Amino acid sequence: MKRKAEKESARPKNRILRLQFGKMQWAMILFGLMIVVLLFERRNVKYEHSESSLPILNSESFSGASVQQEPECLLLWDSTQEDSVNAKTEMSAVLSQMKIPFEEQDWEQNKGTASFGYENIILAVNQYEKLGTSLLELFDHIKAGGNMLVLCPPEPDTYLKLVSDKMGIRDVGATRYCVEGLRFKSGFMIGGKDKDIEVSDPFDSALSVTLEEGAAVHIVSADDKEMPLLWEYAYGDGKVVFYNLNFFEKVYRGFYCAAYSLLSDVCVWPVINGSAFYIDDFPSPVPAGEGEFIQRDYHMDIKIFYTNVWWPDIEELWKKHGIRYTGLVIEDYSDENQAPFEGNDDLQRFRYFGNKLLDDGGEIGFHGYNHMPLVPEDFDYKNQFDTYRQWKSREDMRLSIEELNRFCTWLFPKEKFQVYVPPSNILSEEGRQILVEDFPQIRANASICTVHIVSVDDRELPVLWERKYKDETIVFDNFGIMEKAYRGIHAAGYSLLGEAFAWPVINGSSFYLDDFPSPVPSGASEYIQRDYGISVKDFYTNVWWSDLLKLSEKYGCRYNGMVIEDYNDQVEAPFKPNQNIQRFQYFGSSLLKNGGEIGLHGYNRIPLCLKGFDKSFGDGYVQGTYDRLFDYGYWNSKEDMEAAMHELVRFTEKLFPQASASVYVPPSNILSEEARSILAEEFPDIKAIASIYFKGDVEYTQDFEVAADGLAETPRIISGYIIDPYMEMAALSELNLHYVNSHFQHPDDVLDPDRGAEAGWETMRSRLEEYLAWLYGAADMITSLFGNARKIQIDIGCAPERCRVIPNGIHYKRFCDIPLKEEEGWTDIGAVVRLAPIKDIKTLIYSFYELKFRLEKVRLHIIGPEDDKQYAQECYELVRQLGVKDVLFPGMVNVLEYMKKLDFTVLTSISEGQPLSVLEYFAAGRPCVTTDVGCCRELLNGMEGDELGSAGFCVPPMDREALCSAMERMCLRVEERYRMGQNGKKRVEQFYRHEDMIQNYKQVYAEVMGKWQGSDSV
Repeated sequence: MKRKAEKESARPKNRILRLQFGKMQWAMILFGLMIVVLLFERRNVKYEHSESSLPILNSESFSGASVQQEPECLLLWDSTQEDSVNAKTEMSAVLSQMKIPFEEQDWEQNKGTASFGYENIILAVNQYEKLGTSLLELFDHIKAGGNMLVLCPPEPDTYLKLVSDKMGIRDVGATRYCVEGLRFKSGFMIGGKDKDIEVSDPFDSALSVTLEEGAAVHIVSADDKEMPLLWEYAYGDGKVVFYNLNFFEKVYRGFYCAAYSLLSDVCVWPVINGSAFYIDDFPSPVPAGEGEFIQRDYHMDIKIFYTNVWWPDIEELWKKHGIRYTGLVIEDYSDENQAPFEGNDDLQRFRYFGNKLLDDGGEIGFHGYNHMPLVPEDFDYKNQFDTYRQWKSREDMRLSIEELNRFCTWLFPKEKFQVYVPPSNILSEEGRQILVEDFPQIRANASICTVHIVSVDDRELPVLWERKYKDETIVFDNFGIMEKAYRGIHAAGYSLLGEAFAWPVINGSSFYLDDFPSPVPSGASEYIQRDYGISVKDFYTNVWWSDLLKLSEKYGCRYNGMVIEDYNDQVEAPFKPNQNIQRFQYFGSSLLKNGGEIGLHGYNRIPLCLKGFDKSFGDGYVQGTYDRLFDYGYWNSKEDMEAAMHELVRFTEKLFPQASASVYVPPSNILSEEARSILAEEFPDIKAIASIYFKGDVEYTQDFEVAADGLAETPRIISGYIIDPYMEMAALSELNLHYVNSHFQHPDDVLDPDRGAEAGWETMRSRLEEYLAWLYGAADMITSLFGNARKIQIDIGCAPERCRVIPNGIHYKRFCDIPLKEEEGWTDIGAVVRLAPIKDIKTLIYSFYELKFRLEKVRLHIIGPEDDKQYAQECYELVRQLGVKDVLFPGMVNVLEYMKKLDFTVLTSISEGQPLSVLEYFAAGRPCVTTDVGCCRELLNGMEGDELGSAGFCVPPMDREALCSAMERMCLRVEERYRMGQNGKKRVEQFYRHEDMIQNYKQVYAEVMGKWQGSDSV
């Protein structure tokens, strides 16, 4: 009974539990259905396609016929002033975009002829002194009803004070004011009223002024002083608007526009009237995983953050401010760069975010199949984008966009995809052509300017960039540094205006060793002793010079040694010759043997100047600077300076009789006018002066040019072993302007702590080698005249793909019809050559002298100018001394005619590249005996793949016996001589024609320019 009662009593309780569980089941089912519906809604967000979006206008809308109007505005500027040029550049662009008819006049070119008969005048001249009386005429025009915008704050001089009251200025300070921020005092610019804006990179730009009460001020400095920066002032019946900022960059164009609008009560100009908010890489695959800062602030992964935080906040901003977004689709983040391209099947989040964006009134555009910019395989990212790859072909680029178009059309079938944004804003010309030709629905390319140089900091502020505008190019040079060291940068910027740009360059490299050879300092050096434990003398012989020769061999640099005969302080003749010549001969001969050159530096270290030489110095030079900075004396007279130079020349010629000392380097780069006239008048063998490029205190400053007296000015640009940032900039600049390197060093740099000696020779040598390595790698392509030269380039570290052989070429048709000499019993040998030591005419004379003992009926014709008159006289004298007959020196002749007299030719140079004379001999059917220098052996025997046969004999340089025997063989073996002549003729016809050389260089330029244009689309 008890169990039954218990069982019955439990029934109501079980019934209650079943009812409660049943209710929970229904609740759970309903909750699950809600989740399914929500997920389905999120997966398939629908949008109604709207045609209300603004269309992109056709190009014809912007190029309709304009109404011809008389210019209402004169833009007056000064081409000699940097700020004026910058102001003119920016204002011209602004007026053009405002569609305001205007004329430009350069005051420098139109002095006194400028007419002020315009409604508005923009004065972009900052030196009112240049305007003279025209300044008063200008303000008379304003008083009578004209208007003027002062665009360049003028210099605070007397001329400004003469007219300052007419511009609303009561007082002007002598110094400029540093503007660190702008404060808007009126609403004359949209969005400016009561706003402060910080100025990046502030400088002393504005005039320090106090204004008249009637001046209406619109902008002041954002500080306690509130320096007036833009104001207007009524003068007579006219108006003056004064722009006191002195900022001339693209970012301030709206300021110039607003300032100009103040000149009249109403100013109307066309505007774009648009707002764009781009979301790049959206929609795109959402990154998986966690973000450090998202996890810190929200404790969720990236995917949930984008869905639940980022996008809702973006939508809230849209709703609050009426923003419409343009989403730029990335289909995949793969690094595929070759077709076929696999479509992305993970569509859920693309559809969700894309449809939400469209539903909110936004727009979908193209960004990329993946994040690889549309660039060809030879495009250079310049080490800025390590993870990016180039596309394998143009077709692969096209197919990737085609896949992106398919993907977007499938997802959003009713949309027009009219906007393209390049990944990382990189787009090559080939990529742009694909968009234009194959995807006509793309109507806008929302990229950025092509930036070439940025600041070296986290901001990477653009410094030099270009932008396409319609069919033209705008280049902006934002350096703001107008110094000699930056000329090459500005030249390179100018060259961007055309697809191809050519200008003459020097194309040379010089490495000067001042005070070398010279008396070697004796004793010990603290730093050399510290690092090597040897004397200075042993260091120079066993370490320093040895290392410099290794650098010479590795990088192909050739040194110019500038001789100092003595380190005494003698300034009065007669001058005692230096008898201690052993080390002079050792170092000098070694330098010459390694292809270097000997020049003149000084009898001693005292610059060639007389007391008072600096009286004519201007430009703020302080008298006494020479005495204060340089512990040197003065020469007693002009005659003493001349005598000292004669002693130096005598000393150098005695030591190195075969060297031609044609370059003079002034001691400490100081050279007076009196001394320069001595060099030009009394030392005709001196052809060039090498001082410094940048202005010093009293130094002789040069530009690359040939002076009126015929001396070449060949300045040195950088110096020493520690190449500082300024010198790096200068070297880069001159490499781009003149394609030149010019560096000098002193042996005693390693002894002077101010020049880096404390760091030690290893560090100094390493820094110099860094510069040499950079210099060597700077060229896009290195051309060699012959195969062995190319091999040398590769052996010393140049990449094989950058080395190209382009041999010289001659006008074959000029020589190929010259008949062979008729047989007359004599054999005539010819040498078309400059009479100079490097051609080694003396060895030729000695060898011919020996040949005359073997063969009687043989003549030698040495044809050419006296390049070195002294050497020429020595050759004539040698012929007389030897008593050798049948040696002719006809001088300058018509070579084409004279060639008819010759049976074969000879070249005895001790150094050559690829001699044109040998090619001309060959073209005329004359074989040649040459020394084994340069590519002479290759010319005689043929390059790889040339099986035409020998065109002559090759002998060691300066080998009289070998040369004599080769000439004898050529004289005696007439048939072999003829065969060799024909081989040479065929060789030139096939491999060394002028037109082929030109075509080869054109091809190289086309290749380099193609790579350059591709790499500079960044």
